[in-house]
Amino acid sequence: MTQRKRIKSILTTDAVTNTATQLSIKDDQPYDSDIFPEDESQVDRVVVLGHAARVDGFIYGKEITLREGHSDSAGDYTRAAGLYAEAFIELDGYCKIATHVQCNGEITIGKDCEIFGDVIGGRITNIGDRTRIGGNVIADGDVVIGNDVWVGGYVVSLNGSIAINQHSKVFDVICDGDIEFGDDVIVIDRVIRSSKGSVHLPDSVKFGNNASSVGALPELTVGDLILSAVSDNEINTNELIFRGVSYSEEVEKLGEALSALDHSLE
Repeated sequence: MTQRKRIKSILTTDAVTNTATQLSIKDDQPYDSDIFPEDESQVDRVVVLGHAARVDGFIYGKEITLREGHSDSAGDYTRAAGLYAEAFIELDGYCKIATHVQCNGEITIGKDCEIFGDVIGGRITNIGDRTRIGGNVIADGDVVIGNDVWVGGYVVSLNGSIAINQHSKVFDVICDGDIEFGDDVIVIDRVIRSSKGSVHLPDSVKFGNNASSVGALPELTVGDLILSAVSDNEINTNELIFRGVSYSEEVEKLGEALSALDHSLE
C-alpha cells in the first residue's frame, strides 16, 4: 500500500501562528522553547517576533525579524537567547539577545539594542545608535556602526570596509578596505589595520588613553606598515603622524609580558 505523505497542519493559537513558511509570535507574548525547523518544509521559514515578544531559546530561520520593543525598560525589550539565519536578520530596536547573532547574509540592528555575544554576518549594514555589543563584530563585507555604540571586542571586515560614527567605542578595528571614523571615536586597544584601503581620521579621535587633536600626537598602533594604509608613517593626508609597530614587535612584547607574569607568579 502506498504510504501517504503527512501534511503538516497550521498551528494557530492566541500567541503563535506557525506555518511551513512563517512562524510569528504576537506582541508581548512569551515562547518557552527553541524555534528550529521540524522538517525540511520549514528550513526556509521566516520567523517574526512581535513587539516585546520573548523567546526563551534559540531561533533558526531563513529570515528573522524582531520588532521593536516598547521602551528601554528591561521587561519591554523584544528578546531571544540567540539568532541564526541564512539570508537576513533584522532587529528593529530595543531588542536583547543573550548570546550571538549570526547570519550568512545581511544583518541590520536598530537603536538601543543589547547583544551579549558576537555579531557575525555576510555584511552588517547598520548597528543602531546606543547599541551595546559584548563580543566581536565580524563580517565578510562592509560594517556600518552608528553613534554612541559600544563594542567590547574586535570590529572586523574580511573583504569590505568599516565605518564607525561619532562617540562610539570599540576594541580594535581590522579590515581589508577603507576605515572611516566619526568624531570622538575611541579605539580601546589602539590597533587599526587596513590591508588595502585607506584610514580616514577626524580631528578628534582617541586611541587607548591618548587623545588625538590639534597639537596632540598619540602613539597609535597601525599594524604592519606594508599591510596597512600607511605611507611614510602618515595615514592618508592627515597631518597627524603616528608610530607604526610591526606584528613581530607586538608578538615580542606580548611574549615579554607573559614571561614577566610567570616570574611574578612563582
